[in-house]
Amino acid sequence: MKAAIKYLLDNSYFTLGENIFRQIIGIPMGSDPAPFFANLFLYFYENKWMLALKKKDLLLARQLSNIFRFIDDLNAINDMMTFERFYKDIYPEELQLARENKDSLSASFLDLDIKIIDHKFIVGLFDKRDAFPFTIAT
Repeated sequence: MKAAIKYLLDNSYFTLGENIFRQIIGIPMGSDPAPFFANLFLYFYENKWMLALKKKDLLLARQLSNIFRFIDDLNAINDMMTFERFYKDIYPEELQLARENKDSLSASFLDLDIKIIDHKFIVGLFDKRDAFPFTIAT
């Protein structure tokens, strides 16, 4: 398994126009194994941190247990900003997290637009293409 992973990491190439490039950091998103690698990478750090936290602060661990991740998309809505206080302790510093929601009462997660209004979850559809500052041909 290690040899197969090493081969994939050392032999990932992509094209841009007429140019061929070798991926030297990580694995190209969009390649077949990329979602599995992302999932394993994030799970490794989350599990290690949560196991240690459960021994130290069970109440905080329970607060964080309502956060959901699908591959590399994380939903931490309605957690009273708890995840934001601790994510730097969970993941290595080279991992850059990008916040996409404006506040803790609304977020897009996968294809959902989620809002909390009057203590109720209001869910609608979200199309990420609409959030880009340019037109995408369909």
